[in-house]
Amino acid sequence: MPKAYWIAFVTVTDAQAYAGYQQHAPEAFAKHGAKFLVRGGSAETLEGEEWQRHVVIAFDSKAQALACYNSPEYRHAREKRNGACQANIVIVDEYAASQAILPAKDSKTMDTFDEDLFLKGLGHRKATLGREYVEKNLAAADDFTRPFQEAMTAWCWGFGWGDDVIDAKTRSMMNLSMIGALGKMQEWELHCRGAINNGVTKEEIRAIIHVIAIYCGVPQGLECFRAARKVFDEG
Repeated sequence: MPKAYWIAFVTVTDAQAYAGYQQHAPEAFAKHGAKFLVRGGSAETLEGEEWQRHVVIAFDSKAQALACYNSPEYRHAREKRNGACQANIVIVDEYAASQAILPAKDSKTMDTFDEDLFLKGLGHRKATLGREYVEKNLAAADDFTRPFQEAMTAWCWGFGWGDDVIDAKTRSMMNLSMIGALGKMQEWELHCRGAINNGVTKEEIRAIIHVIAIYCGVPQGLECFRAARKVFDEG
């Protein structure tokens, strides 16, 4: 998987306030394996706007770079530099010959990680489960769990949810039925919230639970009613 880089151009306007950002940002960088390649060294502007500071930070993947930027730790640091500087930050992919073996953009195979499919899945995942929940999960991923998080986002949400043949509401109803049949109640509760986000009504959720109870047993239906009630009570 190609690396990704933050490239930042910064001009500090309030050094005292900016120091608060410098104090809090390292926590986010350390958590996401950031490696500084360029950091505030001398620079000569040949074209374009002149900036005071230039920073280049390497990450193991674009997903990791995005997770760092969207993490609670870095959001807190960004708040500290509001009004203290002017900044322009971009994330760029590393050029690598190995990218030539990635599936074509319209390919749905997962023989090699497809970053476009990941980003497509990330959008679907956030739309259904909620931006805050998804960003929290990605930010909490470590070297042990991050490959699974990335593959699940690309495969389940990019491939599985990524076409327009079945609309999001219907997919959510299918998920409630299948996960209910499996008895995975933590996931069922999560997808119950997602189903509501996708427009599934309380009456439709009740009808889905009736079918689960008929085909999978009354005790499982009762479990789903308990989980649904918890979600409804959250408002």
